[in-house]
Amino acid sequence: MHMSNNYRLTINVLLGFGIVLSAACGKDATAPQMGVTKVTPTTMRIFTTTSGTDLDVDGYTVRVDGATIHLPANGSRIIEVTSGDKFVEFDAMSQNCTLDGQNPLPVRVYAGETTEVVFAIHCVAGGALDVTTTTSGVDVDGNGYDILLNLQGGASSANAHVAANGNATVAALIPGNYRLTLSDLAPNCDLVAGVPQIITVTAGSATPASVDVTCVAPAQLAFVSGSGLGADIYLVNSNGTGIQRLTSTPGEDVDPAWSPDGKRIAFASARNGQRNIYVMDANGDNVVRLTNSPGDYLPAWSPDGTRLAFVSDRDGNTEIYVMNSDGTNQSRLTNDNALDTDPAWSPDGNRIAFRSKRTGNGDIYVMNNDGSGITQLTQNLYPDMQPSWSPDGKRIVFAAGVSGDIYNDDDVIRDIYIMNADGSGARPLLSDVSGDRAHPIWSPDGRKIAFAADGCSVWDYGDCPTVLQIVTVDGVPYSLTVTDASEPAWRP
Repeated sequence: MHMSNNYRLTINVLLGFGIVLSAACGKDATAPQMGVTKVTPTTMRIFTTTSGTDLDVDGYTVRVDGATIHLPANGSRIIEVTSGDKFVEFDAMSQNCTLDGQNPLPVRVYAGETTEVVFAIHCVAGGALDVTTTTSGVDVDGNGYDILLNLQGGASSANAHVAANGNATVAALIPGNYRLTLSDLAPNCDLVAGVPQIITVTAGSATPASVDVTCVAPAQLAFVSGSGLGADIYLVNSNGTGIQRLTSTPGEDVDPAWSPDGKRIAFASARNGQRNIYVMDANGDNVVRLTNSPGDYLPAWSPDGTRLAFVSDRDGNTEIYVMNSDGTNQSRLTNDNALDTDPAWSPDGNRIAFRSKRTGNGDIYVMNNDGSGITQLTQNLYPDMQPSWSPDGKRIVFAAGVSGDIYNDDDVIRDIYIMNADGSGARPLLSDVSGDRAHPIWSPDGRKIAFAADGCSVWDYGDCPTVLQIVTVDGVPYSLTVTDASEPAWRP
């Protein structure tokens, strides 16, 4: 190759950084030169290979480095990425298809190279489920429901939305037996017996399924909104409508508890400078003070409505007391140097569940209604609290500590657990851990549990709004969400 004396081309190969081209004018090519740098990009080539029958004609989506790209059933795309360790997430696959391997897929990307990623998908002949919903009763859920389908013995699941009285088809399902149920019902609506049900889906056909829902007039719950001196007691219908404010005096009003006949609410208030037990009518009228000692709170009615258990610090220690419903004959039930609190009567009135720190950081106990026969039910590293009996007396729901500072109740993350009345068989009510949950209370019909929860993820930081939520005893959520609400109490 011949070059004139006036021009020289110098080619320098820089490993890992591409090629630098420089042009020199004149005889001296060692003088400083103006250059052009070409850097080899860092890329990822993502392949999809789909086999079988009834392929996903819509293709798939893949997420990496914050970007979402679309891929055909069989094909590839090249995208520019940054170097380092990545997770490549595969999504939007039809239910009759399965993905081989891990998802998300961990991938290491090197600078200046093209990293190849392959997703292999296999599809089978799919079936469909044709769901018809029929809703009867009053105050029908106008938003409809969410259909939930879970393949038994497999990881496949599907969902769809259906009207309260309507039809929806879920297609491209792997043949097999599916557990069908509904979620996002209004809390005044319930599934009729037979749901959830197991439906067999076969290839090449649409299997019919019918779901019946009945709705009744909404129940009511009392709850606390606000904090500190601004805390007051409110009412709300179980479908989230009809919020009413019952108290508005200076000083916090908390711990609402309904009388068994649903006509009165006992509560704790600091309206006179110290927290005491009061009672008022269901509409907030006729407020009567029952105690006059510093630090009385957490009232709980006996099932026959003649007595109230409550917590008091009057002797310098936190103990559980009992009195007649008119405030007379106040007497102490517990006598231990450790904290005793959160009393809850059993439905037959013979026992009281409560929380105590007498053997640790806080567990659930039960005693006879005269304070005798104390038995420990839970033994947890993190504090347990706030027991509530099922109406049949066979189970107890409570707030179980799951993480945090075992020595500081305010820094403990709690979830809702259910156990048998003897303390056996404890299990979480919900399948996920999402923020802090507390103050669980069983509904009078025994079919629902209300509780308060943080309105954001457990991984979020800063202040989170407290919301009121209701789920079935199987942990399926209803659609109710009332914000800035805690300490729910069902009206009998």
